[in-house]
Amino acid sequence: MYAAGETNSSLLTSNSSTHQPVMPWGWNKTVKKIFSCETPGTWDGAGTYRRYGAVLDNGELWMWGDQGGYVGDGFGIGYGPASFQGNTIFPIKCLDGVKDAQAVAAGYHMSLALMNDGTVKWTGYNGQYIGGSSGVSRNTWETLGGSYLTNVTKLRLYGYSTYQTAVALRSDGKVVVWGFGGSGQVGNGNNLTPNAPNSFLLLDKTVVDFSVSGYFGAGSGALYCLTTDGQVMVNGYGAYSMDGDDDKESRFAPSPIIF
Repeated sequence: MYAAGETNSSLLTSNSSTHQPVMPWGWNKTVKKIFSCETPGTWDGAGTYRRYGAVLDNGELWMWGDQGGYVGDGFGIGYGPASFQGNTIFPIKCLDGVKDAQAVAAGYHMSLALMNDGTVKWTGYNGQYIGGSSGVSRNTWETLGGSYLTNVTKLRLYGYSTYQTAVALRSDGKVVVWGFGGSGQVGNGNNLTPNAPNSFLLLDKTVVDFSVSGYFGAGSGALYCLTTDGQVMVNGYGAYSMDGDDDKESRFAPSPIIF
């Protein structure tokens, strides 16, 4: 991995305007993916809370960044302080057997991990019931979703502060959406927030991929699903006609976009 920029964010020992090699997990381990959560501020100071991570080819998940407010761990190892240069642990090895990972921050840190076996684990702040119906935050990793989150091939987590929404695509083409759904983002036919990942998107087609627009998971944005017949289905926030509706009405269940 090569990095440039500010010391703590880049893992480098000093600020650098040019890319430098940095491999704190060892030079014999290669990186598959890096991610960041440079969170927009939603309350005083929230914009300063940042979280970064790297998924290695061997399945290790490493993370570093702020731990603002200590509301939910987000690292999943019961470690309270931040993880920057000068902290006790920097960076943190959080989990093994990981295929992909996502995180949100802004003082309410929460992380999701797609495991190599197609299941999903979570840790941190349980805002919008992202971690299940208990509503309890946790500082260790726990498998989530039961039979709904199996054979997952793509996982995304969106939002900031206390507003979070997650989307998972399974190998059979079914989509599970859970978390904040105030404008139909969950696509379950209403504007309610499910208390767990325990239902499928109301769509009788096979989905091959998905994407989102806007601040999805933070009160706005729409979910777009591409189906095997070449159709694009959309649900969610309708302002600015993001769902292709000139009436700008939100859609609480997926409906086709007419091109």
